[in-house]
Amino acid sequence: MEAFPKEDHAKDLKDLDLGVDSLPVQHSLGLTWNLETDSFNFHVHQEEKPFTRRGVLSTVNSLYDPLGFLAPVVVRGKALLRELSSEQSDWDTPLSIERQAEWNEWRCSLTTLEQLQIKRLYVPVSLTATQRKKLCFFSDASTVAIGAVAYLKVVDSNNQCQVGFVMGKAKLAPRPAHTIPHLELCAAVLAVEMYEMIRDEIDEEIDSVRFFTESRIVLGYIHNVSKRFYVYVANRVARIRKSTNPDQWCYVNTNDNPADLATKAIPAEHLQDTCWFSGPQFLLQRDAQELTETFELVEPDSEIRPDISVLATKISGAQLSSHRFERFSSWKVLCKAVARLIHIARSYCGKTDDTPCKGWHKCNKSCSTSELTQAKYAIVRCVQHETFMEEFECLESGVVLPKQSLLKKLNLVIDDGLLRVGGRISSSDLSQREKHPLVIPRDHHIATLLVRHYHSQVAHQGRHFTDGAISAAGFWIIGSKHLVSSIIHNCVICRKPRGRLQTQRMADLPADRLSTEPPFTNVGIDVFGPWSVVTRRTRGGSADSKCWAVIFVCLSVRAVHIELIESMSTSSFINALQRFFSIRGRCGWYADSKTHTPHA
Repeated sequence: MEAFPKEDHAKDLKDLDLGVDSLPVQHSLGLTWNLETDSFNFHVHQEEKPFTRRGVLSTVNSLYDPLGFLAPVVVRGKALLRELSSEQSDWDTPLSIERQAEWNEWRCSLTTLEQLQIKRLYVPVSLTATQRKKLCFFSDASTVAIGAVAYLKVVDSNNQCQVGFVMGKAKLAPRPAHTIPHLELCAAVLAVEMYEMIRDEIDEEIDSVRFFTESRIVLGYIHNVSKRFYVYVANRVARIRKSTNPDQWCYVNTNDNPADLATKAIPAEHLQDTCWFSGPQFLLQRDAQELTETFELVEPDSEIRPDISVLATKISGAQLSSHRFERFSSWKVLCKAVARLIHIARSYCGKTDDTPCKGWHKCNKSCSTSELTQAKYAIVRCVQHETFMEEFECLESGVVLPKQSLLKKLNLVIDDGLLRVGGRISSSDLSQREKHPLVIPRDHHIATLLVRHYHSQVAHQGRHFTDGAISAAGFWIIGSKHLVSSIIHNCVICRKPRGRLQTQRMADLPADRLSTEPPFTNVGIDVFGPWSVVTRRTRGGSADSKCWAVIFVCLSVRAVHIELIESMSTSSFINALQRFFSIRGRCGWYADSKTHTPHA
């Protein structure tokens, strides 16, 4: 926020020999800065504009006002421009007689803005010498525009209050038209956005911040902690409470609200006489004590969501026996069977809204989600009350669990007649069933059904995936590690792809590999290569060629003999074979072939 420098530089500029006396004004942020009076002035272009929509746009945009000094004046021109745009006329089409008179009256009134002088400094005292600094934001709305304005209130060393204009802003009300509470809420959001910008840009440390609005409905929205709103109001209240606290918002009377000026079309000649630049009179009074007031919602209000009443049914006495569950081999089938019983019981008692389902009947309709959920809780409740009867009695009477109890370390809680794991993760973002899962005994049949069901849900993966699926579903099986491992070990589908690989047995070795004859009696032959070799050297370089090798391997003692050949031709191989014979002697198969009795 360097629009208003903290120190007065006019005297320093005059002391320099820069021709300042001939140029008594400077420009800052598009405004005219009068060095003699140390104030900002506006220069309005007096050139004639055509009486068209393009001329109106040019005049409105010619007023450069980044800090909102002229917001109560400019908002009238913006409103006129939007009305012309809604008529869907061409940009250069002449305006009607009524529109021309209205626009010409507003354009001519802008000449009085040249007489307007705005002090450059926030307050006439130095901010570093003040005792306390406070930002005050005012917001208001009408059917034409929404506006907000910010003031800096300081207490100097003489305990005197000084108030200075910081920033103002006015926007046209959105179309189609909204309700006044909606527009007041948008104005409050505009004030919060101004506060965030000033907070990030100002160099001084602010002691406190206050927001003022004349809408008690908006204050009720901001202070609300018990009701829920629809999307429009809920999003804007969340935006306001993101950067501010409800204790910072106060009520102000319409006559003391300077933001009310930004929502009206004020003539330019009356702007200097309003409290737009000086702020309301009550800001000049020193606050003896900051009072916080709580605002209630104004009901009835169409933005408040209706309350939904949920009825809970408590069943006294044991209706089921857990030994019946052993007849089922699937958790899904068990839940469907119990859900069907619940549906028939509700139909018999007349507590269902489904007209065809009355009394005892055979229903072919699929079970609803609520019936399946109720069936799941009924099954778990029955098993827990039969298995952990002693733990229920201790928790209900406030007695410490016995030392031999398996549930002593789980910090148990009772929720709607169900035992759940307590723990210390109640503030996490996990779902309620993951934070407080239901306790299931390991030795019961439904524990086996649950493991089989969720093992199938994770496509027969390992123990960690199965444990994770059970925990995510909201179940805590005591000693589940050994139970899950046992079920996976006995799972037929898992054993098939994870079985031991079969290896084929090799055939018996031939007689040539097992003979005790001299080396190279039975030989295996192969050719490998080639390699590049230098055959001869010349003055210009060398001549390269390729060569291969023939390997002779004894089949019995694995001895190796290698002969080089210059080409992959029959003659080269025969020559290599003759050299091998001359060194190692003739092989058994070749010697036998001479007598027409080949050996191999």
